[in-house]
Amino acid sequence: FIMTRNRNNNGGTHRPNSGQSITISQGVTSEWIKSFYQNYDCSKHRAACAACQKREPFDGDEFSSCAGCQVSVYCSRECQKAHWKDHKEFCQANRCTEENSHFKKALRNMKKFQGLYYPLIELMIHLRLALLAKELDLDLDTIQNTHTINLILSDIPEDMTDAKKPRIMVRHLETKAFADLLETDRLSFEETRGEIMDQGFVVSYTFVYPCLDVGTCYSWKQSCIHSRDPFYYFRRYDKREMLQKIIWLTEGINGMAKGTRPDIYKEVK
Repeated sequence: FIMTRNRNNNGGTHRPNSGQSITISQGVTSEWIKSFYQNYDCSKHRAACAACQKREPFDGDEFSSCAGCQVSVYCSRECQKAHWKDHKEFCQANRCTEENSHFKKALRNMKKFQGLYYPLIELMIHLRLALLAKELDLDLDTIQNTHTINLILSDIPEDMTDAKKPRIMVRHLETKAFADLLETDRLSFEETRGEIMDQGFVVSYTFVYPCLDVGTCYSWKQSCIHSRDPFYYFRRYDKREMLQKIIWLTEGINGMAKGTRPDIYKEVK
């Protein structure tokens, strides 16, 4: 992967401190990517039951969403009943109605998108932070405590594409230092980080959902917790396959940049 490195007026490399944003530039070798990922193990779990916090297994049945709000998920009917007293107020405030049906549809599409492609986004986020850590000569834990990833997702309306699924695409992904965030965003991030400092790091999501039939556009931003394990969302047997694909793609792109691989499409064939 070839990215752009910031330079100062004297032509030298500008190396900011750990509290600054940076545009990274360097050739990343497949050997470096392999060395970064090879020591990680992956979890076999994903979503958590809103009642008992049991994790949803990859190789078992998916948890069911609350029919009212379509946000909270439960591992069993018993857990859903037991949690109703605590969930009732939230559910009624976020109930699916005719007025917010487009918003609920966006949430459903988002859930499908996460189920299909979130592991790829997770790897992309971790690789972006790892590149920054390498550029600044800092360990990954330090970067995760001083920087965040801002990820902008966009939902494509059905009448704008022939694709069946998913209709959500990644529009933008950038690394931001906490010091460079707006005060409201920074305070929100600091509050979230204080709750999960030992468990993960914070990623900002901006989700844009255009509704052409009603002439409006839903957009919301939230801070989410990410595991420090880049393979947290992968099945154990998927880890090796995905790593091989990343290495193959890296070697192909670097080979094209050097002129040793003229056409990546021939490599695919």
